[in-house]
Amino acid sequence: MKVRYEKAQAFLASLTAKSPELPFEPRLLPELFAASSDNYAKDVSVISALVERSPGLATRILRLANSAYYGMHTEVSSLSHAVRLLGMNEIRNIILQLGVSSAIAKIPMPKDFQFEKVWEHQLFTANIARGITRAIPLPSNSISPDELYAAGLLHDMGKTMLAAHCQEDWIAINDLATNENIPFNEAEESYWGIDHAVVGARMLNYWGIPDKLTELVNWHHQPHYINSAYLAPARVLSAANLLAHNLDAAGSPDTMSMPEAVTSILLAEVDPERLQASIVANCDIGRMRSMAKKSLEE
Repeated sequence: MKVRYEKAQAFLASLTAKSPELPFEPRLLPELFAASSDNYAKDVSVISALVERSPGLATRILRLANSAYYGMHTEVSSLSHAVRLLGMNEIRNIILQLGVSSAIAKIPMPKDFQFEKVWEHQLFTANIARGITRAIPLPSNSISPDELYAAGLLHDMGKTMLAAHCQEDWIAINDLATNENIPFNEAEESYWGIDHAVVGARMLNYWGIPDKLTELVNWHHQPHYINSAYLAPARVLSAANLLAHNLDAAGSPDTMSMPEAVTSILLAEVDPERLQASIVANCDIGRMRSMAKKSLEE
């Protein structure tokens, strides 16, 4: 165990060197988060200028914006048009999806690692989190539902980094989780003393993702450890992650189970039927799978 623990610490220390290269300049994500963090609309030209510094990115955004996922009644013809129709937060989320999927696509993975399934799960988690916040609104002094959605999109990136750069360890952890019938993060802790949440948060911090989102990623399995200012969204993300795993198994949000563990994580007086109805209204599984596939193709 000591040898594996030391290897895990060395892996964490090396993440800045091993972090996949995003297909746009490093300053784009921090600037985009800053530009979309206010409640009022910024000048569309500000966002357009940020995106157009990266060749081809605007075209890829338009292809995704015009996909079946968004179901637009008219063609989105320009980046400024896309920002007006979808809003800056949604454009930011599209850029996150395109950037992450493009970066990861270049890295060899173990044959049993299914990135499309991981990406689907992250989309499920993001959309479920959005549904939960419509049944249980977040405190006004925490983070916005759109920021929480972005954290959902990114929460399991550590799993991908582990599979990409420590393939033998990923295989051993995956075998342990399967053979012992335990969650993957518990198998990680047992195997080498860290879990993918720590790995993901370290990488996202290097990419310039705001601290409040990397903290949510870092504690999505243990929300009670997070800074109290972010406790409510951390609980929502943790519950959404659990429910997304249930959705993976159920195949439909209508038949997805709503375990007591979820409502206990949320620490809220909420009617489970109302909560499920809100989640169902925000989770079209066919559209989410279409978005996962489309973003990987882009």
